[in-house]
Amino acid sequence: ILDVGFGSGDMLARIARWGDRRGVALDLVGVDLNPKSELVAAPRLGDRVRLVTGDYRDLAGQGWDIILSSLVTHHMTTAQCTAFLQFMETEAGRGWLVNDLHRQRLPFTGYPLLAALAWVDPIVRRDGQLSVGRSFRRAEWQAMLAGALPDAAAEVRIIRSFPYRLCVERIR
Repeated sequence: ILDVGFGSGDMLARIARWGDRRGVALDLVGVDLNPKSELVAAPRLGDRVRLVTGDYRDLAGQGWDIILSSLVTHHMTTAQCTAFLQFMETEAGRGWLVNDLHRQRLPFTGYPLLAALAWVDPIVRRDGQLSVGRSFRRAEWQAMLAGALPDAAAEVRIIRSFPYRLCVERIR
């Protein structure tokens, strides 16, 4: 399993716990462009996960079963998203998943207020609102999928998830 943009390692930690509880041996790898991510995630994950600082494209051809990303695609341009979708479609043998924000008016306008009430740093407040503003709507995902994966777009599901998330998944 490859986690693209692993950040602090939350998703990898959950997957590792899931496997441990069920006695399922997992080969987990995380890749992130930010070298600080590895410094934060490594102590939490130990040797259970291999962490790589670099570009996901450098990990092509390694026989991934599943590729996933969480809260990453809103940082990409449409062209970068298209390339990422094509990478996942080509490289993931069993399927792939993108979990990201769903651009809507309420979280865009409400996040700064909620963050202020929670005493979140003003920079994080602004970054959160920018992230919501840069995220995609269902129709935008459908258009990207049609352009990036014309032969497989009909087999990709877009699922609305709480709170204000869209999950884009392809299961083979």
